[in-house]
Amino acid sequence: VLLTEANRVPEALAAFRRMNEDYPELPDPLNNMAVLYAAQGQLDQARLALEAALRTDPQHRASRENLAEIHVRLAVRLWEGLVDGSAPVNEGLARKLRMARDLVRTPG
Repeated sequence: VLLTEANRVPEALAAFRRMNEDYPELPDPLNNMAVLYAAQGQLDQARLALEAALRTDPQHRASRENLAEIHVRLAVRLWEGLVDGSAPVNEGLARKLRMARDLVRTPG
């Protein structure tokens, strides 16, 4: 966590990986890795780490909350691809995109 706060992300990821290898029953290292991946825009990597965390503890609250946010952010990416300006915008899709962006506070 200190490495993360010092913005030493590669080292923090390596430390969390080592923690996960040493303590595979703990969801927290995977959850922390996911947060770092998400901050870097690596949403698929974040999703995989959170799914792994939830396999170790299906009730881990932080991982569940973070996975929900990752799913919303992935939905935003998909919907943005559909609203690319090449076709008329479906109002229902545009409304979903606005609501999802509001949920994750993405610029848009």
